[in-house]
Amino acid sequence: MLHLEKRGRLWWVVGQVNSRRIHQSLKTADRDVAERLKRDVELQVLSGGRLRRMLWADFAEEFERWIEPNIKASSLKSYRRIVKRFGKFCDERHIVEVSEVNPTVITEYTEDRKKDRHPTRGTLIGYEGIKADKRVLHRVFAYAIECGYLVDNPVHYKRLSTVGGKTLPFTEDELAKILDDSFLKRRPYLRAVVLTFLFTGMRISDVMRLPVKAIEVIEGGMILRGTLRNAPRSRKRRPTFSRLRKAAWRRASTRCFAGFLSVAGL
Repeated sequence: MLHLEKRGRLWWVVGQVNSRRIHQSLKTADRDVAERLKRDVELQVLSGGRLRRMLWADFAEEFERWIEPNIKASSLKSYRRIVKRFGKFCDERHIVEVSEVNPTVITEYTEDRKKDRHPTRGTLIGYEGIKADKRVLHRVFAYAIECGYLVDNPVHYKRLSTVGGKTLPFTEDELAKILDDSFLKRRPYLRAVVLTFLFTGMRISDVMRLPVKAIEVIEGGMILRGTLRNAPRSRKRRPTFSRLRKAAWRRASTRCFAGFLSVAGL
């Protein structure tokens, strides 16, 4: 790696890259100018003189023009949002050129991104959100490599292109094992959560966050209430999936769901 050394009034760049000894005067007494010149020397040495300099702001516009005809409008919206967010991070860190982005910068970005909240749900950005950002940035920097602005892709992340496996319904044996569990039977609240999860098809995390007013138990089913695009919505849900689920619903006592609804915040 290269570093700066001051000799007299002038800065020198000194170090070793790919077994090549670098010992070069930058002919400036200004530290900020020396830092920029050092990056230029590193860029030329690492790329063998092949890389071109490109400002991040100009590159972001160029990438958007290139990617727009190649993806759907909904995907383009996500690309624009992520590139804009990364550009904001670069401005805060005074990262000006594409060549300044390295794996350390990407790591710092993901840590900063974890502090963001979802625009509608208000929850912190989770694992899948970070993975989506890295998937987009990986493609962004792959384009930068093709254009000769970078040598290597700074986004290093395993299984960026993986998708969730096909969801299969519970078998009768699996349902019986869940509903007959002694731990679940001793806790009416948890049993109500599991039953609601099984019969509505909702995600377990959504069931756990259901407010009191969102659920009403009726004969043979339940009514779920919520909002969609700021408008109230309600929907009846009935257990029509399997014989075992119907039987479990009939056995669910009023006390079971009363315990579910009486817990603070649910």
